[in-house]
Order: sequence, then structure tokens, then C-alpha cells
Amino acid sequence: MPIVSPKTPVAIPLGTQQLTLGQTIKEGFGFGIGSSIARNIVDRAFGPVDKSLTEKKPLIKSKEYMQCMDEGGNDEVCKQYQYA
Repeated sequence: MPIVSPKTPVAIPLGTQQLTLGQTIKEGFGFGIGSSIARNIVDRAFGPVDKSLTEKKPLIKSKEYMQCMDEGGNDEVCKQYQYA
């Protein structure tokens, strides 16, 4: 068994180091900048994401749609009148 003197440095395994606020902020900035660069590269390679596809449109049914449904139509028949 090896003898350990008080002056022998002890290696701390990775992942067990205590993070400070400064280290956490630094890692956050690094992650944010890396994500921004990666997104920019993907946008340049494949084109930007069309934001209109991700925007939610209000589901306001038109009067014509409601009238069609009241007259016994189904969603498939009345969908041409669906949105105002």
C-alpha cells in the first residue's frame, strides 16, 4: 500500500468539481454562442426556417362555415369556409 504524505496532490475526478457562479455564466455564454454559430451554419446550408409555419393562427371559424355545419354538413364538406 503506497504511503500518502500530506503534500501529495490528490486528483479530483472530472464532474465532481464545484461550479462557481462565474464558471456557470462562462459555460452559459459558451453554449449560447455555440448554438448561435451552429444555427447560422445550418441556415446558410439549408435556408432559414419559414417562421410562418411555426406561427399559430387563431382558429376563428367563419360565419359561412358555421352555417354550413348547422345545415348538416361535415367538416370535410365545410372546410372551404373554415377560416374568416
